Formats: sequence, structure tokens, C-alpha cells
Amino acid sequence: MNDLFLLSIAGFAIILLLLVVVAFLNLKREQKKLKQAYQALALQIQRSGDDIVGLCSAAAAVDRRLSANEALLRDVQESIEIQQNNAEYLSGYDRDSIDEGESEQPQIYRQAIERIHSGATIDELVRACGMTRDEAVLLMRLHSPN
Repeated sequence: MNDLFLLSIAGFAIILLLLVVVAFLNLKREQKKLKQAYQALALQIQRSGDDIVGLCSAAAAVDRRLSANEALLRDVQESIEIQQNNAEYLSGYDRDSIDEGESEQPQIYRQAIERIHSGATIDELVRACGMTRDEAVLLMRLHSPN
């Protein structure tokens, strides 16, 4: 009976040892799966970090281009405002003298100055030279012999 008892304890120990070995092998296999999953997640996190760095760099470049375009737009807007102001100023001029071009304007002024030296009045300058009264007054003040 003693032998049977020892034999049953030895059998029980062997079965228990086999169960422990099987459990250990299962845990080892699960640990390997978890290690692979961890490595895949670490790689994915690294790629996501690289993507974020790239996006930040692209956003900074876009911001610089937007700032440059805003500055250019402000310059264009100022230029348009200046041209509109010039157009409003020139609206009082005779359209024929504007259409003749800028090369004709100095000659008109030269003729007006010659007329001033010859004794022309402001009204004569306005009629003969096609300029505004303000221009004629200014030229008269600048070039009048008196």
C-alpha cells in the first residue's frame, strides 16, 4: 500500500509537472505574441511622430507663404488706392490731354510758360492749354515775371 501511495503521488507529481510545462509553453507563446504586438505599436508610434514633424514643417511653410501673400496683397491694395486717388485727381483734367500721353504734358507746360512770359491770363491758359484753373494759377505763380 505504501508503494501504491508513492506511485500515485509520483503520478500526480508527473501530471502536475506536465501541466506546469504546458502552461509555461503557453505563457511563452503569449509573451512572444505580445512582444511582436509591442514592436508593431512602437513602430506605428514612431511613424506617427515622423508624420507630425512633417505636418508641422509643412504648416510652417504654408504660414510663411500666407504671410508673404498677405504682404503682397496689402501692397497691391495700396497701389490700387493710389491709382484710384490719382484717377480722382485727374478726373478734372481735359480727357484729350490725358489721352495724348505723358510725353505731351511737358510740351503743354512749356507752351503755357511761354504764354505766361508773353502776358497771358489764367483764363487764357485754361482755354488754350487745356489745363485746370488750379494748374494755371500754380504755373502763373511759378513763372510770372512779376
